[in-house]
Amino acid sequence: MNKERVEAKIRAYNRAAKRALEMHDSLSDVFKQFVGQKVLKGDGSFLAKVAGFIPFMEKTPELMIYRYQSNYSMCWVVKACEQVQGQCGCEYMEVPVYVGEGEGNVLKSLIARPDLRHDYTFAEYEKKHEAFKAAQKKLDEAKSALHPFGEF
Repeated sequence: MNKERVEAKIRAYNRAAKRALEMHDSLSDVFKQFVGQKVLKGDGSFLAKVAGFIPFMEKTPELMIYRYQSNYSMCWVVKACEQVQGQCGCEYMEVPVYVGEGEGNVLKSLIARPDLRHDYTFAEYEKKHEAFKAAQKKLDEAKSALHPFGEF
């Protein structure tokens, strides 16, 4: 993958992760009052008593937010789009925001704020990628050494 694409992925991930943390904070504040209560209708949508408290989630071409519908978790997904510099195309990154655990239509508990970084850099990526390539080379050498014995 070329540098411009990786940089676009990093920018997209950082933006999505930052927004995911903001959303977790605001949604946790909303849902803490509903722990132990029924919060979903049979069709999976929120009951009116809950829906009125959920903050508006902005959607732009660069940042899309949608709810992952489940009876087992309160989860939204932040999807960021970033244009690749000097090229045609863009990169997308998605970060889930788990706020609560459910059972059926009842919110059983809140989920702790995730430890998401939103400050990755290309230099950090390069360093980690070099370490990965070095480890991969050692793994390939070990596989080659075992190959005569059918181990790989």
